[in-house]
Amino acid sequence: LDRMNQANPCPHLGEIETTSACGEQPLLPHESCCEGSVNLVRCLREKDDGWQFDYQKLRRIVRQAVHFLDDMVDANTYPLREVETMTKKTRKVGVGVMGFADVLYALRIPYDSEEAEELAGKVMRAVREEAEEASAELADERGTFPSWRRSTHERHGKRRRNATLVGIAP
Repeated sequence: LDRMNQANPCPHLGEIETTSACGEQPLLPHESCCEGSVNLVRCLREKDDGWQFDYQKLRRIVRQAVHFLDDMVDANTYPLREVETMTKKTRKVGVGVMGFADVLYALRIPYDSEEAEELAGKVMRAVREEAEEASAELADERGTFPSWRRSTHERHGKRRRNATLVGIAP
């Protein structure tokens, strides 16, 4: 809990008290997060000599996912007014991934190898970078999340539509 609060993008709104249902996103009281996972298998491209991972396709899908999840913040039906209010203050979204083991299998990479770790790092770096770019563009188009002022994003000069962007379900 202490570590999560150190990374809290909106400490001026309060302390992190819980996480989303599977623990992928730290949340403030009465806050929720719109989450979705990219199926990494969809980013495989068949070549003559086997399969190849298509980072350009991954980036396109992540960009679409950020737009979709941001739209869901507004389209969602919330169980309580307090949840809607807090969720719209931070507009947290969580783009995750699934199917990583299947990608490793297709690429013939052992699950417990350094090559698998390197691939995981490259994939998640691409997800994070593209999500950040998409959220910055949405901030230019639609405005930053309402609690952006006084957030860690403002302190670092990063315009964002969403307080968080990536969340991996266990």
